[in-house]
Amino acid sequence: LADIEDDLGNQEEAIRLYKQSVAVFSGLEQKHPREANYRYLRAVYLSNLAGLYRDFGQLKQAEETLDEAYGLASSLHEKQAASVEYAALLGQIHNVRGVVYLDLGQVDNAEKARLETVNLWQQIFDVDDQPAHYHQVAVSHNNLADFYRSIGDDEKASKHFGQAQTIWEKLTTDKPLVAEYAAGLALCEYSLGVVYLDKGDLNEAESLLMASEGRRRRLAETHRQLPQYRDDLAASLDSIGRLLHARNEFDAAADDYRAALTIREDLRNNYSNVPKYEVAYAASQMNLGDLYTDGGRYAEAANYFRIAVDIPARVVDENPNAVTYSEHLAGAYYNLALTLSLEGDASAALENVELASAIHRELMNGPSGGETQTESLAKCYDLMALIQENQSQLREAITTYERLIDLPGVASRSTDGVRRLA
Repeated sequence: LADIEDDLGNQEEAIRLYKQSVAVFSGLEQKHPREANYRYLRAVYLSNLAGLYRDFGQLKQAEETLDEAYGLASSLHEKQAASVEYAALLGQIHNVRGVVYLDLGQVDNAEKARLETVNLWQQIFDVDDQPAHYHQVAVSHNNLADFYRSIGDDEKASKHFGQAQTIWEKLTTDKPLVAEYAAGLALCEYSLGVVYLDKGDLNEAESLLMASEGRRRRLAETHRQLPQYRDDLAASLDSIGRLLHARNEFDAAADDYRAALTIREDLRNNYSNVPKYEVAYAASQMNLGDLYTDGGRYAEAANYFRIAVDIPARVVDENPNAVTYSEHLAGAYYNLALTLSLEGDASAALENVELASAIHRELMNGPSGGETQTESLAKCYDLMALIQENQSQLREAITTYERLIDLPGVASRSTDGVRRLA
């Protein structure tokens, strides 16, 4: 029942049912301590429960639940190392761990979990070469590639996306009616297309993104009751919008962005308690804001960015440990500040870029601190100093440049500004 409710997007009911399952198997385990299957099933449902906690942004609960599941699964695997079932459970747990660690900003732990997932599923497939296990090898490579893409290592990302794509192409050829395999291939095409899009290789990106969008549209139409396929289609439409935007095809880009926004608004309305749909809806608003900013329509762009700020601000208040949500909010503040500065509202622009800076400073000093947060904060200070300089607030601009000098690795960028203003 929990599995079905989860697939239908009824995550709160799924959480309730998974908790009941965990409680039942915990009771059975206490009565029958030698029965390993009860411990195994408790670990399975703890892992599923952790995944749902993550979807709701409850990352500490997800981490604690995963630690409990891992303790159970690793003890089982140590006693029966040859068991495919126990190894598969560890692979499932490591996979969810990788997502949660990345959300918490624990990059090294996220990479370790992703690598362990790949190794486990490859070992399982080498022992028992079932299509379902081959599919999990592809999933683990795709997730590892997605991790590398998120930290800017496009070379490793492309390598693992390519490995996942090869596997899913074979699986979809052998079993074309299995939706899970088609969805996997579409995910891989989408992710690899985004890598090429970020590199500026628009022709290669277009081929992959259009193939992914076609598969996802068919899945969304065939399985209308499953929200995940509609969310995937929206992501593909957004990426094609970005491609068209990069080609300066503004009207066509706006059409795809609005199509994605329509889907995400429907998901947001129907699953109002799921933070990821809220944040995805805000991301679509930001895409339209970026488009209108580049088109010089600053007032309209600012309206989109204000919506993009309002939604994740509420989500961050409810999920303060979710680094990805905080990063999204900071990005929305920054984009709004940039648009307001172009529109000529310097006071409001400074207010919003300071809000973005405050988030990045907090993240930089936390477990997610590192080069990415430093670069984001430096970007905020650059914009802040430029606005202050244009407003003849020269002492304030010098102070901002000095804050920039204090950031590791960016001193040369800011000393020129200080010299000029001095």
